[in-house]
Amino acid sequence: LCAYCVVVSLAMFLYRNDGRWARTLLGSLIVAFLAWGVNGYCLASQEGVAVYNIRGVSAVNRYGVGRNELSCEGDGTRVCDVVSPFWVSHNYPSSATLVEEPLFSLGEKRLYCLRDTSLRGKEARQPLQVDVVVLGKDAISSLSELQALFSFRQLVLDSSNSWRVRRRFRRECEAVGLACHDVVAEGAWVMSW
Repeated sequence: LCAYCVVVSLAMFLYRNDGRWARTLLGSLIVAFLAWGVNGYCLASQEGVAVYNIRGVSAVNRYGVGRNELSCEGDGTRVCDVVSPFWVSHNYPSSATLVEEPLFSLGEKRLYCLRDTSLRGKEARQPLQVDVVVLGKDAISSLSELQALFSFRQLVLDSSNSWRVRRRFRRECEAVGLACHDVVAEGAWVMSW
């Protein structure tokens, strides 16, 4: 706002002396404000899912227009403290609603958060079709066991998994050519559209 006032004052001064400078300055100012507004609108209307790298915490965040939901196992307050600058900078609600559901859908994308060991050793008649599986809390012990439950394109390993489990899954995914993202090794995973 202060910069705007300075520019308008300068434009008024120049207008008195030479009208062409004032028109050029005001025209460029209008274009800049339009670009700034469109950019802000685009950022605020973006939807996505993020898996954060917060040590020992399984945190999946679904955000978008008027939506800020957090599925978290661990210290949810710590997650909010770490991530709230991202929310504020993108004009999302500054506090998240905690959700319990393991399946996230945004548009045509589906993401499943698996943190429960009760599915170990189980096999589905028909694997659940999802785009991404987020694995946390060492819930499953091998890729083949996970593929017996889900049909997916990408695996995201959150920071609540032990280093042994993360290493094993990275190796197994690499061997079969499946995309795998380890948030501890590679940083937060974000999918936006």
